[in-house]
Amino acid sequence: MQQKNMDMAKTKKYTETLVDCALCGSLPKEHCSLLTTNILRKHWPGSDKCHIKICKRCGLVFISPVLESDGYNKFYKDLYHLKVKNKGAYDIQIPQKIIDFYSSIGKFIFNNIYKSEDGDRRVKALDVGCGYGHLTNIINEQFNVDITGIELSNEAADYCRSAYGINVLQVDVNNFPVEMLPRYDLVIASAVLEHTFNPKEFILSVSRVLMHDGYLFVRVPGLDYLNTKFFSIRFDQIFKPVHTYYFTQNTLAVLLSECGFIVIAEKVVNKTNKSNQSEIHLLAQKRNNLKVLSTRNWIFTAMYVWWKVKFSPVFKIRSKIRSIVKRILPDIIVQKLSK
Repeated sequence: MQQKNMDMAKTKKYTETLVDCALCGSLPKEHCSLLTTNILRKHWPGSDKCHIKICKRCGLVFISPVLESDGYNKFYKDLYHLKVKNKGAYDIQIPQKIIDFYSSIGKFIFNNIYKSEDGDRRVKALDVGCGYGHLTNIINEQFNVDITGIELSNEAADYCRSAYGINVLQVDVNNFPVEMLPRYDLVIASAVLEHTFNPKEFILSVSRVLMHDGYLFVRVPGLDYLNTKFFSIRFDQIFKPVHTYYFTQNTLAVLLSECGFIVIAEKVVNKTNKSNQSEIHLLAQKRNNLKVLSTRNWIFTAMYVWWKVKFSPVFKIRSKIRSIVKRILPDIIVQKLSK
């Protein structure tokens, strides 16, 4: 009975509302439906469908309607990070390839900072949404930094403190405690921006805790390079409720420019994971009097996603079947079938 009550508490449903575009401010009537996916998370406190929209003014892709803030905060605080619950603080084993990946992120950040400054001074850094602190710890060990983490989840924050000894502030990244924070040389937002309620408000808050020439590292899944491998087409792993926003390189650069940041280094990282989705890694610097960049026509992004979702898998399956037939059947039969 107690377990049943706990499950009911975990699956309490919250209301959802349509949202304006966070980039250009357009109203819901100016948004076009892109696709709808099923929600796979067991304890998701909202509806069972994920409705993806694209803004016809700027091309930003996002979920609408979205879960109310209380629902998101409940999910991220108590349900998103459950790996260390009822386990010891050191039970999580980090594969070497993940360590190497996080190390490459650190090198990307600090090599470009040192390149622009001609030095390797000690950097005061803030890792927003640090999770279990794996990236935070690697950067702390390998580079000349004084780093603090921000994380809402109880389990993740406790693990980060006990396993790595990292100072973690347990606050909501959507309500950035600007007044209680010092100024930093670097803010890291690794796999965070796509989870925010409003990415523009988040970046503006980040800007307020940065020094006048501070740096912001952003890591997000990229919409420009959807890899629809044969028998690995899982768009419900790409478009999912925990990701409220989806960025192309263009919309991300425009968003940063509107918030007073200029991109100084950028790369696309191809990843082999459940979604087969590449990532955008970007380092930006805070500047004054920047020219705001322009967005491209929304139809280009919409057509690319529609093509990948509806047509590309079909052609890949046909090609795969054709190659199998060629291997199995004699050449003369294949030639006759091709006529």
